[in-house]
Amino acid sequence: MQITTPRRYLTRAEGCALVDSWKSSGQSPAAFCRANGLAAWKLTYWRSVAEAQPSVGSGFVELERAAHGCGLELRLRDGVRVAVEAGFDPVVLRAVVEALA
Repeated sequence: MQITTPRRYLTRAEGCALVDSWKSSGQSPAAFCRANGLAAWKLTYWRSVAEAQPSVGSGFVELERAAHGCGLELRLRDGVRVAVEAGFDPVVLRAVVEALA
């Protein structure tokens, strides 16, 4: 996985993709980092993040109408429920979903 963006940081999705790419490469961490122009600490950091987080599978969540009002409820596999009322702030919802991802 070649990182081509000029940003100094990776998103969680990019970090996890980096770890997946390293695992499937069959290379040692040092060889993978050299081949992809990465600092070794970056792979080490994202490995620790990926190992601390359980795999979430396909990323789909169950969505159903909330019992009250016109909102909806997100029900995640681990039992977490997020109620979204009518008139919600989409920026806040996105931040919540990203934090739970």
